Amino acid sequence: MKNEADKSVPATRWMEPEIYGGTRQNKRSEAMLKARGILPEGKYIVPGQGAELDQYGNIKRGYLTKMLSGVGAYTQQGYNANATSSTRSQRRGNAKRFFVMHDARRNPIGIAERTGRGADNLRIVLAFVSRPSYRKAFDFYGIADRVANERLPLNYTKAIAQAVRTRRR
Repeated sequence: MKNEADKSVPATRWMEPEIYGGTRQNKRSEAMLKARGILPEGKYIVPGQGAELDQYGNIKRGYLTKMLSGVGAYTQQGYNANATSSTRSQRRGNAKRFFVMHDARRNPIGIAERTGRGADNLRIVLAFVSRPSYRKAFDFYGIADRVANERLPLNYTKAIAQAVRTRRR
């Protein structure tokens, strides 16, 4: 597997938990939330029951941007997508819509979204959990061995025939 990527996370970072099982690396959004003091140390984010998910079960990118903007999580220098007091930002409403929810002891438990007035119109969209652990889901090396055993003899024979045909006399 190549450990390179163009402007994205390399496959080795997100495939390792699928191949070996165990824990995963921090996501960029988790690093931003930790830098702002929103996500406690040792906690990770997972989609809440109210989150808008894509076809693969991940939080939709634009929706995540709105959440992070609403709670003021953007920290990149020279780039600020956080909700502000400007008229344009207030019209979007992300600062009022998303907030950090706390338990009775004032510990943050997730990011919630207001969907209307009153306590009944709240939903958790990002939950803060202890380190998630994944079980092995993809037999990467088994598949590679099977494919190599199937194709190596034929490819070896073809390569030798090609070498014999194109040799110097």
